[in-house]
Amino acid sequence: MKRLFFLFLLIHLSASPTSAQQASGKRIDQILSIGLSLQPVNPDSALKYSQQALFLAKQMADKQRISHALNLISIIQRNKGNLEEAETAIKEALNLRRQFRSDSLVVSSLINYGAVSQEMGDN
Repeated sequence: MKRLFFLFLLIHLSASPTSAQQASGKRIDQILSIGLSLQPVNPDSALKYSQQALFLAKQMADKQRISHALNLISIIQRNKGNLEEAETAIKEALNLRRQFRSDSLVVSSLINYGAVSQEMGDN
């Protein structure tokens, strides 16, 4: 019986994120939130925060947060007029978001991609 308990405990601990992972995820969310709030007033700082969040999310292999960071980077780059960088970031975000099978995230990226394409003159 004790072995069965420890087996279930081990499975539970390996399946649930650690508190360190949760804390890192929250930190990435906070950094992305700062980037989003700075985007209209200070796009250069917003881009730095978003890139930092992307770096941390990649270290954690957190695909959802990677896609959020890339989506925000694309918006910032588009607003700065860096359309090729925006297109690269949004394509990567869109590919990740399609893997999640989340219609709302895919639609958000498609809208962003459409805006980038329109500004680039693609029809």
